[in-house]
Amino acid sequence: MSDSTDTPWRVLRRKRIEKDDNKCINCGSNSLLEVHHIVPRSEGGEDKLSNLRTFCYECHANAHDSVNLTSEHKTPSEGSWIPSLNTLRLLLKQTKNPLERLTILLLSKTGMGVQEVVNLNINDVYLGPSSPGTTSTIPPKSQPYLYVEQNESGPGSGHSKRLCDTRIPMDREVEADLKRYLAIRPDSPHDQLLLSISYWGQRITADSIHHIVERNARKIGLHEEGREVGRNLLPERLMQCFKYRFGGQPATKQYLTGRKEKLPYPWPVLVTDYREGIYDLVSSK
Repeated sequence: MSDSTDTPWRVLRRKRIEKDDNKCINCGSNSLLEVHHIVPRSEGGEDKLSNLRTFCYECHANAHDSVNLTSEHKTPSEGSWIPSLNTLRLLLKQTKNPLERLTILLLSKTGMGVQEVVNLNINDVYLGPSSPGTTSTIPPKSQPYLYVEQNESGPGSGHSKRLCDTRIPMDREVEADLKRYLAIRPDSPHDQLLLSISYWGQRITADSIHHIVERNARKIGLHEEGREVGRNLLPERLMQCFKYRFGGQPATKQYLTGRKEKLPYPWPVLVTDYREGIYDLVSSK
């Protein structure tokens, strides 16, 4: 209900909050609601419904460190927008589907490309001797990992191929979400790891992964039709986040992204370096 004191901004603000069901789109709170500009006014963002989202006071404060598409997210060498870790945390927080969460984590934390994630088979997974529910032809190891074969399609981000068979360690976040997904993975004659839950047992494709990222990015205003491509959150941006934000040794990153012809360190050393260098997206250490 409007009154004589309403301004265009107040009307627009009320419409946005009503469109978001009178609650924060991030945490679901219905108290201390504020309206956030996805693209800030200082960056040319407009006062229109498509550029606004409803947050509570706390999430609004956090959003200014996470979803602003400003120069702080650009790499000096490429000038392209790379998501901040807070952006990815916000993305995962509102992604509920176990398959979709796992897909986002694999792209963000492993160095694999879209087609490599698609090509993962159930036998490429090793969760350790005490982890039931999956089989593996890979020799037992003390640390869980994913096995990616040398290939011509490569992990993306400008790489033409993966130079050697690669064992990619799993941190506790990837392992936990992988187990959660495996518990409800559709029974199927297909060996492909990622199978649709919504369309029971349907194989996941590269297009499927693009739709997964796009659909969830839309929910927090990070993908919009008509926006400059470089400002939308795409699978490639998740892969680049690993490339630029992984804190381990350069040789470890090169191996995981397919740019080494052999394991650069003994396996236990590489696992330790990976786990110390990889960032948390689900919880804080």
